[in-house]
Amino acid sequence: MNENEFKTFMKMIDDQYPNQPKFNQTQKGFFWLALKDFHINQVVSSFSLHTQDSEKGMFKPQVCEVMKYLQTTNMDIRSKFQEFFDHKEVKDKLAIAIWNKIGGNRLLRLTEKEVDKKAESFLELYKQEIAKEKLENLPKKIKQKLIGVEDKSR
Repeated sequence: MNENEFKTFMKMIDDQYPNQPKFNQTQKGFFWLALKDFHINQVVSSFSLHTQDSEKGMFKPQVCEVMKYLQTTNMDIRSKFQEFFDHKEVKDKLAIAIWNKIGGNRLLRLTEKEVDKKAESFLELYKQEIAKEKLENLPKKIKQKLIGVEDKSR
């Protein structure tokens, strides 16, 4: 998604909920960090799914609520995990590092039930690493506003 599409998307959400406060710059910044790598159609579709939820759809979504409906991310990560079992060449360095961290090629000898548990671990660790990377790449102004993030230059 490009910046113009993002601005249009954020305006669309604000327009959808006229009686609720508009997003501030920090909130928009977090939405941008979470959504910038997705196609606008995926993001709008995710928002649409949020609005269809009878309880949550009455309120402006938070980042996590929009992300919840972007299932392609989870499917993409799961497919990376599956590549190891399909003996395909895995080029994703992060996927390789996590694969090795949770057991490497020893996982190929696990039962199906155990593999399912490891797949969940792989998925969560992969998403955590991506989130960590995004946090590290936040502008200093935004980092200073976050509770619990300390300035390491001091």
